Amino acid sequence: MLNRLLCAFVLAGLVAVSKAGAQPAAPAPGGAPVARVAGRIDVERVRGTVNATNTATGETKPLHDHDQITEKYTVTTVGSSSVVLVFSNGATVDVGADSVLNIEQFEQDPFSTTIQVKDLTKEPATSVTKLNLTRGELVGKVVHLNTDEGSTFTVLTPVGAAGIRGTTFQITFRPAGNGKAYFSVSTAEGQVIFSGVLRGSAAVAVNSGKQVVVASIDIPTAPAGGTPSGGPGGGTPGSPPGGGTTPTVTLVTTDIPPAEAAAIQTVAANIAQAVNAAGSFTATPGNTSNSSSGSGTAGSSSGSSSGSSSGSASGTSSDSSSSGTASGTSGTNGSTSGTTGSAGGTPPTTQSTTPSQPTTTPPATTPGAGG
Repeated sequence: MLNRLLCAFVLAGLVAVSKAGAQPAAPAPGGAPVARVAGRIDVERVRGTVNATNTATGETKPLHDHDQITEKYTVTTVGSSSVVLVFSNGATVDVGADSVLNIEQFEQDPFSTTIQVKDLTKEPATSVTKLNLTRGELVGKVVHLNTDEGSTFTVLTPVGAAGIRGTTFQITFRPAGNGKAYFSVSTAEGQVIFSGVLRGSAAVAVNSGKQVVVASIDIPTAPAGGTPSGGPGGGTPGSPPGGGTTPTVTLVTTDIPPAEAAAIQTVAANIAQAVNAAGSFTATPGNTSNSSSGSGTAGSSSGSSSGSSSGSASGTSSDSSSSGTASGTSGTNGSTSGTTGSAGGTPPTTQSTTPSQPTTTPPATTPGAGG
């Protein structure tokens, strides 16, 4: 009898151990995925009058070389003006004349080392970029994206969305004022996947050396309170919310004419010069929140300062010129930093890796075809 009781206890213990071993292992301390942070965008080669409007506050400010912005800004070029935007994921965009580009989203995983954009052949961390070209034209150059890890780069227009696959491309959308617009997508290198012009239609691959041009396309409409496809209010490209209309058009890819191909390459050369002038992006901290707000005291700057303002500032971390910690740019010593505010958010900063030297004014450079 005693032996039977002992066997029963042993069996019960073995069953308990077996069940415990089948449970999922507890996550390792600190093993939680790091949240994406707001990416940083360096402003270079400003030609003419270029403004940036914070879509959250409505505040508009003029842009100058070496300024910095983040997502949730709308960039407007006035008249024949132009600007190059250098993203901290290695992408660059030349915003051409009379254009309006809304940076709806630009987030990326933190990266641990200081990067030089000119040296990048692939992005330093997984990122999600969503731009909305509501008017005008842009030429972009995107390094290899970590698409297998979830990276995307999308340019929306009122008539559809272009998914960028690591490429040099041009997108133009020019409303004519009569409910129609000129629209084109050209791929100088790589591939662009365009979708959204026809409801339920298949996406169109625009491969290297090809373009899609629609000389007169109906601009999708939306009912009161609605938003055209791909507009700031969201919605599926090609399917305006609330029963709006969708244009009917057949997209055909053709070769890019030599003159247009040369113009794109001219702008691409302008982009390369802007990347060389952009300097570096410092490593991003792992737990920065892109929505936290706070205030802090900026570090003091010395020498001839330019770019970010110095002094105390407050705001949200999505605005690099007024968030958590303001940063002052020193004319002779690169960048300075201050103490962070109570929210704990560390603002985005860029810094030059060039040794200390007297401040000089670079020679004027002829703008690209975008401006």
